[in-house]
Order: sequence, then structure tokens, then C-alpha cells
Amino acid sequence: MKNNMLPLNENYIQRIKSKYNDEQQEAIFVDKVSALVSAGAGSGKTAVLSERTIALLKAGFDISRILILTFTDNAAQNMKIRIKAKISEDKDGDIKEAEKYVSGADIMTFDSFNRKLAIKYGSYLGLESGYEIINDSALNVIKFNYIKSFLDEKIEQKDPDILFVLDRFTNKDYKPIVTLISEIYEKIDLLVDPEKELEKFIAEPIYKNIDEVYQYHFDNIMRYLNEYYKEMHALFNNDEKMLKKIEDFKNAYSRANDYSELKIISQTLKAINKPRGIDDLTYAEFQAIKKRSFEKYKDLIGIIDKDQFIKIEENYKGFYIKIFNFVKDLFNYLNRYKEEQRKFTFQDISHKILHLLKTNEEIRLELKNHYQEIMVDEYQDNSDIQEEMIDLLENDNLFLVGDIKQSIYRFRNANPKLFSTRYNDYKEGRRKGIVIDMNKNYRSSPAVINDVNYLFARIMSQNFGGIEYDDKQKMSSENAMYKGKTYYNELKVVSDNGDRPLETELNAIADDIKKKISTGIYDYKDFAIILDRSTEFDDIIEIMTKNGIPVAANYNGNLLDKVISNLLIDIVKILACFSNNDFWSADFKNSFVAISRSYIIGLSDEEIENYISTNSQHQTPWVVDLFGLYSEMRGRTTYEIFEASLSQLNVLNSILKDENYSVDLVILEKIEDYIKELSSLNYGFNDIIDYFEDIKENNISSKGKFLSEKTNAVTLINTFLSKGLEYRHCYFPYLYKEYNEKETVSALIFSTKYGIMHKFAEEDFNVDKFNSDNYLNPIKELDKIDSLNQGRQEKVRLLYVALTRPKESFTIVRFIKNKKNDEAPKSIDQIKCLEGLLDYSGFFEYMGRRKANTEIVENKKEKLFENIDYHFSYEELSEKEIEEIFSKKKDIYITASSSSVHSDTGVLLKGTKLHEMFENIDLKNPQLDKNEENYIFISKFLNCGLLDDIKDADVYQEFAFVDNENNTTGIIDLLLVYQDKIKIIDYKTKNLDDPHYIEQLHTYRNAIRQYFGENIAIETYLYSIIDGVYKSI
Repeated sequence: MKNNMLPLNENYIQRIKSKYNDEQQEAIFVDKVSALVSAGAGSGKTAVLSERTIALLKAGFDISRILILTFTDNAAQNMKIRIKAKISEDKDGDIKEAEKYVSGADIMTFDSFNRKLAIKYGSYLGLESGYEIINDSALNVIKFNYIKSFLDEKIEQKDPDILFVLDRFTNKDYKPIVTLISEIYEKIDLLVDPEKELEKFIAEPIYKNIDEVYQYHFDNIMRYLNEYYKEMHALFNNDEKMLKKIEDFKNAYSRANDYSELKIISQTLKAINKPRGIDDLTYAEFQAIKKRSFEKYKDLIGIIDKDQFIKIEENYKGFYIKIFNFVKDLFNYLNRYKEEQRKFTFQDISHKILHLLKTNEEIRLELKNHYQEIMVDEYQDNSDIQEEMIDLLENDNLFLVGDIKQSIYRFRNANPKLFSTRYNDYKEGRRKGIVIDMNKNYRSSPAVINDVNYLFARIMSQNFGGIEYDDKQKMSSENAMYKGKTYYNELKVVSDNGDRPLETELNAIADDIKKKISTGIYDYKDFAIILDRSTEFDDIIEIMTKNGIPVAANYNGNLLDKVISNLLIDIVKILACFSNNDFWSADFKNSFVAISRSYIIGLSDEEIENYISTNSQHQTPWVVDLFGLYSEMRGRTTYEIFEASLSQLNVLNSILKDENYSVDLVILEKIEDYIKELSSLNYGFNDIIDYFEDIKENNISSKGKFLSEKTNAVTLINTFLSKGLEYRHCYFPYLYKEYNEKETVSALIFSTKYGIMHKFAEEDFNVDKFNSDNYLNPIKELDKIDSLNQGRQEKVRLLYVALTRPKESFTIVRFIKNKKNDEAPKSIDQIKCLEGLLDYSGFFEYMGRRKANTEIVENKKEKLFENIDYHFSYEELSEKEIEEIFSKKKDIYITASSSSVHSDTGVLLKGTKLHEMFENIDLKNPQLDKNEENYIFISKFLNCGLLDDIKDADVYQEFAFVDNENNTTGIIDLLLVYQDKIKIIDYKTKNLDDPHYIEQLHTYRNAIRQYFGENIAIETYLYSIIDGVYKSI
């Protein structure tokens, strides 16, 4: 090795060398220097992270002095399982003692690490009495109400600066100003030092680098004009008359030395006229050149003159200062509120910890000297605050693993520039550290890897994507399972005379899936349909279902636009009417009708009409019963009354009767959480209704993750959620859909780089006719360009993530319009859809040149390789990872775990109160609350007969295992170990008849038998939580 190497025994070194490639070995062994591991998709970064931890322990490091920071809780838990397994299987036995400390080791997310430090140093932070994490939506409502009260007061006082802006932009509606203030607050709160940044804006509210802004616009406009000139010159290079016109055009604009001069020239600068008698093809190209270059010039030349801009900005200066000062006041108000309530956001805790590390040198050095190694997984997704923290704690002991090509979480404040800056600094010696490039892929076939390399070598660069996709970034397919097998990726071109291109694409996909299924070597679960958005998922499910294709959709969705959300809010409205003694208002009648008609109550329209027409809705049995409950519970919290009302109305059972109950369960839990949070803030039912209305009115984000529970179905997923997953074959339709790049309609916006920006109004100019297109704000236009550029770069990375999910092959689906598809842009930063990226790169032509065929070239009766994927509670491992864990031993490591890493969160109801009760109940000494809504489900389980002899068993709940026989790790819901037998009990929500459940229990049985011996008697059961019955398998 060219770098310092950990002091390790020779036997261990040789074992590592036999399992890992050269780059992986370097990452595992490196010592006494910080390292950035650029790990391409499927290159084994998780295996390297866990193996490096083992190497550190063998080199004498203390497990309690290693910090491993992960992106998710599941990743942290998975890492602990891997490390435990590796310690257990280590041949030398010299690190066995560390095994019992892994569960409590500092392997966690940044948020969890901050919370740990907040507990340890609570007295320094004013948190010694404890705190809770506040619901972001609840905090947003409080924030909006405070902003509105401020503006009401200013309007009443006839504040000149506020009225000045209201007159120009809002038609007396101050919502744009409310949105602006909220935007400033949220963006500044994400910065490393919000207070300091806010003071800068107060001191200097107008962006000062105006000359740079105008120089940028001048250079950008000249670029378009030069492109226009060059392309026209090339088009008419044999036409002397046209060439003279083209040269005259260039001479005209080339006289400009700055934007002001170009603005004057633009008044007489006209597009080049087309010559007479040109053919249709030349004319089409002539028009295309004009559209992509000259029209862009015309769009940007509308920016107003610099002196004029400076003068106008002075008029807005008072408004800017007032707004920034109010945002400062808003920070203070919310900080006081949170301190009084002892409720904080994760961001608040991050700021508190960061401030402590910056201001208390003793604590910072204590932590810095404590940690012998600081590892960060998914480093490409670090935020500025997280970067600042590791910089404060590092001591030439950072081990950072990530892939900038997979940085797709800009909306979560991920800053990919941190990765690229550190990568280049380490490479070029500006900072002490080394770079290790790992790009040998163990996931995908050569067919997938070769096509990915071809594409991204042409569209990803340092300037567009964050890294140069050169030989150091290109991947190679290294998994031995693909040797001797041939796969093909397919370009499927479809066309349609109708107006539903997505349906045409999906019909083609459905036909292809049926064709592959008929070969006998695929199941539905082997396929995934991956899109860059979830907006069309309902339509896709409908179309695929019509084609007879089962679909399991996984996506993030708005919690408050579903039927169940409105029903739950209607229940709150009824309770609010009870508190107001109001049975006759429109609110009561509307909510009464909605609930009565729903599956919760199920009255007919005739019955409902009868109650309404006789004004006797308050005498309906369900209303009478609910009002009786409410009356008995007067004085209890709103949350307690709401929960009791759900039980009274039997809401949970009603939900579970519906075949699509999993989505409704997620929403139920989220609404319950909202109301519990608001109840703790002493909100009454009327306040809660206002809260939900405010969420909708102010477009406050309220999203949840919906995961399907179907086990043998085609996965439908967006690219964001697909990250880290893999499928045998993937389909990529809907590529023609333009990116969601709608320019903000707000007249007032903010960025941390440029400050407050606004559209110009007619009142800003003394002109007879005002056209906003001719009076553009230079800073706002530059901010728009920056934002579009960053978003489009992320789309390149998003495409990389998508195309590295397939294991064997993929199908690109391209819809061709009746007329010719729009011409591919000449510049990558102008591309507005994923199809444009593929077209620009020549990828469609590249795929079209070879014989496209998705059929596997070998005996179709023979399984390609046994790589079971039941979509149940286990994590699939590659052969190489299994070898790493077991060192070729044929045995198994099992550990009990209090937290789950289930992949099928829908089936197991992970996160819901129902599943949590099954996880956490003491089965030998159950303490049940009969008033708890879920009491009946637990009671049924305790009395079903499976647990009659539990007093004689050792009980293990949420049992984690690693199994080299089946290439899996996983979680067994309940394991009962007796002297002469073992019971495996797997919880199912309702259905027990899916044949894949048998395969799942077979996997579990094999795993347990490897550990306890072949002769142990093993009983396996499926248990239906809803029906309270079990089935012996």
C-alpha cells in the first residue's frame, strides 16, 4: 500500500486480501490520515465500512471510541448487525469482547448523535430537565400566525414600507409577504450560524456585487449570440450572400463591451432573415437555431439597466430592513416559545450542539480526543451544519464514504459541493487527506454497467453533475454470478395516435412482463417500474391492473388529500361542535353527512336525507353515543377524547376491512400524532380545525411514506425511494415528461446568496406601457438560472441512481409522437426532461444500432441463479458479502434486537401503534389497558393457544439473523425456544394464504436449524393480527 497501514496481524491481512479488491483493501487498511472513499453504485461501500470497523478493533481501537454516522436509522441498525456478525465469525477471537458493546456503540444518525450530546451536556445547553421533538407542522402554524399578527399590526399602523410593497404586488392581500418571511426564516435556519447571517442582511440588505451580476448576464447573452452566429454560419457556409448577412450580424453585436452597450445595440439587432428558396429541411434547422439561441438572447436582454436597478433597489431598502428585522424577532419569539414548551426541532438541537462545540473548547477537545475514528456513510448527502460538526471534531481521523453521483437530496439541504470540494482538495493536496476511488460493481451485469458508463461519460462532468465521469469513475462489473451469461438492455419505442402516451408505454411494459413471466424464470417481484416522480402512480396502478399485472406501489404522498384524512378531520369537527353545543350549523351537518355516508358508519343516502330533512341529525344513534362519550370525558385532553372517539366509532376495524388499508393506517397514525402534539400545546378542538385549515391554506408540507404490502408484485417506485434497492429487471417510462421547473409565481422571493428579490411593478418606472418581460430583475433572473442549473444537475444524478438499480438488465421506453419529437438541445443545461438527456448523449442511437433483445440467451428452463427475493423482512446479500461475514464457515449468527430492520413495513405495520404493541408487550407478564383501542388485538393473540406454554420458553422478539445458506439477513417477529423444540411465529396483518409466506418461513426455519442443529424440532406459524387466528405451516 502507498499509504500508512493499520498494524494488523498477517493472518487477518491475508484473509482480507483474499476477499476484497485492491481499492477496498486500501480503504479497510488506511491509517493516520483522513480518507474520502468515492464509492460507485454497487461497489460494496457498506461491506467496506463494516470491515474497516473490524480492522480498527483488531488494531487496538476501542468500539466505544469509534463514531459511525449514517443517513438513516435503518442503516445504523443494519451496520450494527453486520459488525456483530463479523466479530462473531472472526477466526482470531481477539476482538470477541467488543461484541457485547456494539449495540450501545455510537453508530447512529447525525440527529441521534446530536440528541446523545444534548443529554450528556444538557446542563451547558439548558436542557438538563429534558425536552421533546416538536412536530414541524405544528411549529409552522404557530409561525404563520405570528407573521400574520405582525402584518395586521403594521397595516393598522399604516407602515409606509409595508404599504409600499402591498400597493405594488399584493392587491392588499399580504400572503406574498407572509410567504416571503416564512421562506427567509426556513432558509436562514438551515445555515451554520443563522443569527450571524441575519445580522449581515440587516446591515447590508441589498446585494452588493452588482457589477458581477451584470458581467455574468453580458457573458451569458454573448454566448447565445455567438452560438447563433456559429450555427447560422455552419448552416449557410456555401451561401455567400447569407454569409455576409451573418457576418454583419456578428459585427453589430460584437461592438458591445458591457451589458449597457449591448442593451442599446439590441434595440436595432434583428434576427437574420431566412433566404428565399431554401428547402424544408434547411428551413426547419434555421428555425430551430433561432429558437434555441436568438430567442434565449431576446429573453435575457429584457434585464433593466444597472443604474436604473440600483435606484429602484434603494426604494425597497426600507422594506428589506423591516422584513429582516422582523425575521430576527420571529427567531426570538419561536426560540422563547420552544424554550418555554421544552420542545425543539432536530435543527434546533443541531444548532445548540454546534454552538457548544464552537464556544466551549474544553468540550470540543474532549470529544475530539475521545473519538479515534469518525466514519460518515452517504457523505455526499451531508449538509453544511453536518460538515461543520465533523470539521470541529476531526483529528486526521475522518473516514468518509459516499458517491457524489448519487447525491439527490437537495430538498433535504444536502450540499454535493462539500463532497466535490473535499475530493478535489484531497486529490490536489490543498487539504491533508487521501481519495480512494471504488468503482468495481458487484450488483449489476456487464450489460447494465457498460451502458451506464457509455451514457454518463457523455452527460456527467465536473461542471454538470459535480464530478468528471472519467476512467476513475467508470464502473466495471465484477460479480462472478454473471460470468458466462448474456443479458441485453432494450430500447422499446412506442407510438400512439391518442393523447395518453403513458398508457401506451405501460401497455407495452405489461406485454413485456407477461412475455418474461411466461418463460418461467421470472416472478412479478423481479420487476420494477421506476419514475422520477410519483404524481402518476394512481393512473399507473389502474392501467397495470387492467392488464392483469399486480403492482406494489411505494411512494411519498400528501397525507391530507386522502378520503380518510377528511373523515378524521370531520370527527374532530363533530367534537368541536359538541364543545360549542352546536348541532345545527353547516359544519356539523357537512361532517355528519360525510361520516354517516362513509365506511365507518355506512348509512344509506335515504337515511341521511331523512335525518337532515327532519333536523334530527343529533338523534342519530352514532351521534348520541359519541356525544355521551364526550360528555363523560369533559375535562380530559383533546387527544384522549379523540382516541376514545376513534374506539367508539370502531375506526380502526373499519379501515382494516378495506383491501387498501395500509395507506389509511399510515394516515391514521399521522393524524393521531398531529392531534397528540397539538393537545400537548393545549389546543382545543376548534384550534385543531384551524390548524388543519392553516396547513392547507399555506401549503405546509404534510407528507407520509406509503409502502405496499403485496409480496409478489411488480414494484412501482420513484427514484428517490429506489436508492439502495435493486431489482432483476427495471423499466423506465415517462421520460418525456418535463422537469417540474415552474417559476415561482410569487412577486417576492429570497435566497441566502442574493437576499430578497422582487418582480418589478409598473410603479417602479415612468413609462406609458409596462411589459414585465422587458423589465426583468437581474438578480432574480440570475437566481432563477442558478436554481435551474442545480436542479438539472441533480436530474443527471437522479438518472444515474435509477439506471444503477437493475441487476441483470433494463428497458428504456421511449414514446414517439406522431410528429417528430422536439430536437435535442445543443447545450446540456437547456435540457428539460430525462428523454432529452438520453437524446443529447446519443444513447437512443447507440442502443438502436445494436439488436435490442431482452430475452436471456441460454436455456430458458434453467434458473439463471438462485437469488431469492421474497420482499419480506430480510436484507439480500451478495456472495461476496456473505463470504466477508462468514469467512466461508457454514454457520450462522443470530442476535435479539429491540429495533427492526424490516423491509416490508406495510405487512408488519411498522411504526403503527398496533405493531409497536406486538413488539414491546411482555408476553410472559402482559400488562394490558382495556381502554386502549388495540387491546382486543393483543388479547386475541395472548389467548389464541400459541402461547399456552410460553412460561417454559425463552422469548425473543424481533430476532435478527444472518444466514449464509440463503444469502440473507433478517428479522423473525417472535422466536420461542424450548428445551425440546422451537416455535417461529410470523405476524401478518390479515391474509395468511399467500404462497410466498411458506417460502419465507422455510427461509427462517433453515436459518434457525443451522444455529440449533439439524435435529431440533421446529414449528412455524403465521398469525393474523386482524382475525386473531393462526396457521401452522
